[in-house]
Amino acid sequence: MFSIFSTRLLEILRILATHDDYVTTQSLAEVLGVSSRTIFRELENINGILKPYGVSVHAKTGHGYFMQGDKNQKELLVKNIEATRNPLTYTNPEARRELLILQCLKEREITKLSTLAYMFEVSEGTISRDLEIIESWFENYNLKLLRRQGFGVYVEGEEENIRRALTDYVHQKIELGAEDILNAFNVDVVRYFDRQEEGILGLLDKEILVSVIQVLEQCSVNISNKITNHSYIGLIIHLSIAVERVRKSDLIEMDTLTLDAMKQDPLYRDAYIIATDIEDRFKIEFPEAEVGYIFMHLQGTRPRALDDSLEHFNDNYEAMMIADRLIERFSYLLKDDFSGDVSLRTGLMAHLKPTLNRLKYDLEIRNPLLEEIKSQYFELFEIVKETSRILYFESQYDLSDDEIGYLTLHFGAAIERRKHELKTGKRVKIGVVCASGIGISTLLASKLKTAFVDAQSIEPYSVDDVGTDAMSDVDLIVSTIFIEDLRPIVFVNPLLKHEDIVNIRVEMDAILSKDRKTDRSRNQDNLDLNLVKEIQLVEVDLNHSNCTIIETLINHLSQADYAFERIKASVLEREENGSVIIEESQFVMYHGSVPGLMHPEILFFRNTNHKKHGDYENIEIGVLMVIPKPAKSLDRKTMSKITESMIDEPKVLHSVAQYDLKGLRESVYQYLT
Repeated sequence: MFSIFSTRLLEILRILATHDDYVTTQSLAEVLGVSSRTIFRELENINGILKPYGVSVHAKTGHGYFMQGDKNQKELLVKNIEATRNPLTYTNPEARRELLILQCLKEREITKLSTLAYMFEVSEGTISRDLEIIESWFENYNLKLLRRQGFGVYVEGEEENIRRALTDYVHQKIELGAEDILNAFNVDVVRYFDRQEEGILGLLDKEILVSVIQVLEQCSVNISNKITNHSYIGLIIHLSIAVERVRKSDLIEMDTLTLDAMKQDPLYRDAYIIATDIEDRFKIEFPEAEVGYIFMHLQGTRPRALDDSLEHFNDNYEAMMIADRLIERFSYLLKDDFSGDVSLRTGLMAHLKPTLNRLKYDLEIRNPLLEEIKSQYFELFEIVKETSRILYFESQYDLSDDEIGYLTLHFGAAIERRKHELKTGKRVKIGVVCASGIGISTLLASKLKTAFVDAQSIEPYSVDDVGTDAMSDVDLIVSTIFIEDLRPIVFVNPLLKHEDIVNIRVEMDAILSKDRKTDRSRNQDNLDLNLVKEIQLVEVDLNHSNCTIIETLINHLSQADYAFERIKASVLEREENGSVIIEESQFVMYHGSVPGLMHPEILFFRNTNHKKHGDYENIEIGVLMVIPKPAKSLDRKTMSKITESMIDEPKVLHSVAQYDLKGLRESVYQYLT
């Protein structure tokens, strides 16, 4: 139960449970080295949680807090807290001092020696001696470790120097592999950003980044344990950029009605707590709009214990579909497949949920890194901008450059992950087979682990394991005896000759190459090419209003007899958000999802009259696309690909302009295949 709470809250409860009288707010704040506001916030609504223990916390003005309950109940509570508490662990005095350095850097207010002694489970005298020893470390950063009898200890110096010391400390420990020292941080997340430092995420301020991670790890919301690492990374990026934005006084706005509606959601309180903790750490003030944006970001995060309810599914369905379309489009433009990148998909979903809310409420967001992204990653920014165009055609979402800049960070990180993946090559799983699985195969596996350090795994198997679940995830089989299997097999000499090593390497490279090609072609295979054969092309007189032309086009569809009104209603509903137009091609797109439709239809058209209605002043060609609602996955995917062809393949719209139905169908077919 207590595992979801911060260590700070647990310590407050322990202190109250072990005192028979009121404890002042100021006393609690001094012991824990936090503000009185933090104490109040930690204990807010705590009694509902304590109810099973038969105790409750009462506040009294001028007196502080008192825990009510009998002695046995309080003792049971303390035992549970102690069982939950994860004390700082170390193997020797030197490791303890390393941890003490980190603890001093983490705190921004005075910490009692008794608190440190409790955390490290040593005497106050031992802590005092340790502080004397580590004092010189802080001097390297122009910092002073101040200690006063009966007062406590704290680090004095410029905030910039404290953040620099903390940043260097964390990264040094990562480089040395001393990850156990960093139990106050989510090490996987720190390492993730450490790996990304040379890539696009290197644009993020390193010191802000580490401090944001530290704040979130200490925050009473305990968000790092509530959401997945992928969502957590997205939140860190969002907050780091928000800090930069506020520091530059580049303030964003949000209307009062929208904010008031957000405040009714329980999740807003988490956003508020995170915001105030960030304010305390960076000595800045977040406007309410920034808190609102944090709230919207939290709405899009993916919980560790995923709620499979229909409400949760529907709430995230649109963000999921758009994320998949963006990844599919990005993969096509880069001629590489990113569909298997879970971090990218989850990160995009977490970002897109608040993005969709911003678009819905017509809210702007400014990206303080935009100019740096455009300057240092111009090509990638343009690719992501082209990627996002598909959202305009399919959903009429027109993203600003600031929004595209955020998306560029996600896609840039995916590219860096791909580079790291290819660099480390930990993808191929090798199974070494011999007759028994405990003789030659074990010796061979040991040799191969030395020769192929880039393999994900190399495990010995017996011939009886071939074709069973035991080897289901093996990519490449290395065998000393003749066997048959659909997977690649390299037959080797039991003594493992040089040519065997070469043959294994060749096959590993072939598997990696084939995986990427297969992933790229897999999407092409899952298309309904029959839709291309049904594409129609007609001529219309555009010297009529928008509504009249839509009615004329619908009448050309094969399903107009029974679905005319439904098709019209769906298309006009889409048009309320504005027409989808490619100005340079003088092209307009009409589309709609129609309940009760039997199958998709695609109707291209060309203008026949040089005199045109005002609705079509700069339009010569266009298309009407309708799809059943709900749509089959195959239909939706095929229609999306055909939409892409209008953007990417000039021959498609050229054929429409030339009124060449055969050429139109051929150019679309070639694009899809």
